[in-house]
Amino acid sequence: MTVRTERGSRPTSSLFSDVVRHVTALVRGEVALAKAEMAENARHVISGVLMIAGAAVLAVVGLSQLADAAVAALVSMGLSFVWAAVTVGGTAVLFAALLVHEGLGAFERTNLIPRRTVRNVRRDAEQIKETFNDPSR
Repeated sequence: MTVRTERGSRPTSSLFSDVVRHVTALVRGEVALAKAEMAENARHVISGVLMIAGAAVLAVVGLSQLADAAVAALVSMGLSFVWAAVTVGGTAVLFAALLVHEGLGAFERTNLIPRRTVRNVRRDAEQIKETFNDPSR
C-alpha cells in the first residue's frame, strides 16, 4: 500500500517508520527535559536541607558560646540567674526556630513535579491526536 504525500508516493511502511522515529525522538527529548527539571528541583531541596543544618549548628554553637556570657551580663545587671538563663535560652531558641522556618519554606516553594515536561507531553499528545484525527492528512 502506498500513500500519496506532497513529495510523491511513499510506502506505508516508510511513513510508519518516520512516525516511530519522530515519536522516539520526542519521548527522548521529554525524558531529558524531565531529568533536567528534577535535577533543578533537587538543588532547591538540598538548599533547604543545608539551611536547616546551618540553623542547627548555629543554634548549638550560639547557645554554648554566648549563653554563659549573656546570662552573666544579665545577672550583673540585677536579674536573677534563673530569669537570665530563661531569657537567653528563649531568645536563642526563637532565632533557631526562625531559621528552621525559613529552611522549611524552601521545601514549600519547590514543587518536585516537572511542570514543563508535563505541559510539553500534554501538548505533544494533543498534536498527535489532531494529526491522526485530521481527515485532510
